[in-house]
Amino acid sequence: MQRRYILTSLPALLAAGCSTTPPQQGQQFVGLAEPEPGRGRLYVLRPPFESQLRGERPTLAIDGRVIALLEDNAAISLSLDPGTRIVALTPGTLESSRWNKSVPLNVEPGKTYFLALWLSVASNRSLTFVPIPGAVLPIPGTATAAQGVNHEFVTREQAMEFLPSMKLVTPTPAAR
Repeated sequence: MQRRYILTSLPALLAAGCSTTPPQQGQQFVGLAEPEPGRGRLYVLRPPFESQLRGERPTLAIDGRVIALLEDNAAISLSLDPGTRIVALTPGTLESSRWNKSVPLNVEPGKTYFLALWLSVASNRSLTFVPIPGAVLPIPGTATAAQGVNHEFVTREQAMEFLPSMKLVTPTPAAR
């Protein structure tokens, strides 16, 4: 009897172990927030990537202070003091070094900024070799590979193409 219980539970345990990406936290985007008086607002957008780097969650930091982990198809809205801020992303443990980058942002009171993270990919010609009886058949094709993550300040209109379908990430408690 005990043996049957273990065998029927095994598939459920294995299926549960295959879920490696935690669900997104936060809430669905509902609209742009205005900057608080005397401050600026920054939206950092991570539009969905096709497949490469999708499961990674780089750490977003402002002036060296950890703000949040950015998941695929997520954004964060931040209220910032005026002045030059350093917006940085760093990879988590065992994640791609392609995330390692920082950009300066000169925050002005009353202004809203949109920083988008784009996956840069390259396409190259390739050959796939298919074994057939007595020979190997070369088949030409195209291979794509991630080259890096580009950080680009975009317009409000460009940001609004993505924001309505994104989840808003909640800043870490220490960042609030």
